[in-house]
Amino acid sequence: MFTLPIIFIHQSSFHTSLPMSALSIESTIVCSICCPKCFSKYSLNSLPETCFYRESARSKACGEELWTIRTTCGGPWIVPCRLYSTQDFVSWLKYFLSCPGIEDLIDHSYNHPPSPHNMRTVWDSPAWHSLGTFTTTRGNLTFSYYIDWFNPLMNKNVGKSGSCRVIIMFCLNLPYEYQDRPEYTFFAGITPPPHEPTMTTMTHLADPIVDQLEVMWGGKSIRTHRHPDGTLICVGVLCGIRECHGFCHGFLWGTGTGWKFCTPEKPVPMPRVLGYLRRDPSHV
Repeated sequence: MFTLPIIFIHQSSFHTSLPMSALSIESTIVCSICCPKCFSKYSLNSLPETCFYRESARSKACGEELWTIRTTCGGPWIVPCRLYSTQDFVSWLKYFLSCPGIEDLIDHSYNHPPSPHNMRTVWDSPAWHSLGTFTTTRGNLTFSYYIDWFNPLMNKNVGKSGSCRVIIMFCLNLPYEYQDRPEYTFFAGITPPPHEPTMTTMTHLADPIVDQLEVMWGGKSIRTHRHPDGTLICVGVLCGIRECHGFCHGFLWGTGTGWKFCTPEKPVPMPRVLGYLRRDPSHV
């Protein structure tokens, strides 16, 4: 049906020059084709003209066009309308655990003596111990899943606006002062602009990341600074961090306005990092 030339995109990991790949400096990016409206994933070999995704068996098909014409110096080309890129988690883990000294920092979480009365770090929290022996077993890494929105066209009240969602994970086994350092942060991906996903369509964007986490939950041999030949590494996700609206969308818990857990009567002061006292259910 199409008469214009088609640009073929390989749905595989994109690498730069060989020397950069050998040094593990460049990230391994996995690129796929998705619908611009509902973000359903498609293969280039079987990409239809319009999206046929249905939220339910009785609902209408999405119907969004998946091809577009781009004008280039070589003439017009037919290309997919939208691409979605994520970073490969296993390749990032190899970089992360190959950093000198990183395993010494992670060991602090395994050797940390739990405090029976005060919660000075996340390692003292009931949530940390709710995973049983997973968080105290060497070779097991626990991450936090963070989602935030931003306007790629800058936060303007007037004029064009767009919405992107950044998906980030950081290792909770690191001491608090190291957890949010950029060099130790896993940048999973950014949702395609300009429209933010709904609670339903967010699953299409989260699936590539969740699939990687599911594989790592069972464990995989990863080369580290201490173990250049590889050692078994398992990964779990303890908690998600985001304000109410984004958290509910990112973790598929309905809208942020659906239920109010509390309504503060005055501004809430910034919490202290140290010195939280444990409370039992009778005090809550």
